[in-house]
Amino acid sequence: MRGSANISITVAYNSGTGAIIIPANQVTGAITISGTAVASNYNITLARNGGTGGATSHSVTLNNVPAQITNRPTNPGHTLTGFWTMPSGGTRVFDGNGHALASVTGFTNASRQWTRAAGVELHAQWAQNAPITHTVTNNINNSTPQIMPAATQGQAYTGTITPNTGWVLPATRNDITIRVGGNIITGGTYTRNANGTATITIPANQVTGAITISGTATQTPPPVTTHTVTFNTNQGTPATIPAVTGITPGNPIGIRMPANPTRSNHEFIRWDITTPANGGTFDAGTPVNGDITVTAQWRTAHNPVTCTGCRLNHFGLCPTLVQNITISINSPGISLTEVRAATNDWSRSPHVNFAPVMEDEDEADVNAIIIMDVLPNYLTMGRFDRTGPTTDSHSRYRQTPQR
Repeated sequence: MRGSANISITVAYNSGTGAIIIPANQVTGAITISGTAVASNYNITLARNGGTGGATSHSVTLNNVPAQITNRPTNPGHTLTGFWTMPSGGTRVFDGNGHALASVTGFTNASRQWTRAAGVELHAQWAQNAPITHTVTNNINNSTPQIMPAATQGQAYTGTITPNTGWVLPATRNDITIRVGGNIITGGTYTRNANGTATITIPANQVTGAITISGTATQTPPPVTTHTVTFNTNQGTPATIPAVTGITPGNPIGIRMPANPTRSNHEFIRWDITTPANGGTFDAGTPVNGDITVTAQWRTAHNPVTCTGCRLNHFGLCPTLVQNITISINSPGISLTEVRAATNDWSRSPHVNFAPVMEDEDEADVNAIIIMDVLPNYLTMGRFDRTGPTTDSHSRYRQTPQR
């Protein structure tokens, strides 16, 4: 409509629409509008959300397919799932490889072109990877387990080694070798515990491959077996004698043998092995092959009756009084010819005969000591008196009991 009024022309362009107004007095012919449209760029802020590295922003252009985000963050043990509108949940706009997704409402169209005319903050989100595990092999001899629980890559490892019975594990970290992926490492710890087991640790940054632990266990010396001899004085003094311990099997106690005990009105005879029962006699030279108890053996003490320088050929004693006879002869040419056992017959009382036989008229002094065990409650001392001529022309001397 020429010259009658201003003309308004609406023009659409990338950022929207606009109006071009031409005054009426200039609308006098065909109108041509020329120019260059300018693209609209927007900045996306990228939040790492637990990751490290990577770009912190990315530029997009309206109505254009966004470029791939190539400088992406990383997170050990995790995989980037993409960039989302929220740190957790929300809408994913870019995938894990940094490509814009298609048909994301408010962000892209079906052709993946950017349609949002504004900047935005997007957040990296992560998926935890399946753990990578490594075998752990114990090569220390005579210990268990040989195959230990597996180690997880990137995580600190702790394991326990137990020695077999009778064996001792290495003492310190310097006594073992740890290999990871075939390579010796100097890190990690090794502690031998009070109960004999050992604890081994490997830091997370060194758990990168199969682990092998090597070392040498030593055998525990077998326990030394020794025996003990226990003494029972059996009413003697002292009442208790310290046991002799630490006796090597098969050896006697030798000089460690204690002095014999004493007991009123009794004489010590010997030690007998009573545990185990009927073990026989025991002295300083008896081999000891086990723990034993020895018990003192006693007999009633005798009342000695002596005759020194007596003139006799033989003598008789009442059989009910005498238990033992001990005779010492000190005269040259005189010998003991008979010690006859007692009977209940007076005529068969204990007899001691000497040689040579001497007649009454030529009797000589015999220097002899005669000791007899006599019942203690019957005789405390006796003497030998000549009782008169005998029919066999021998002189007889009889002990005269004294109550």
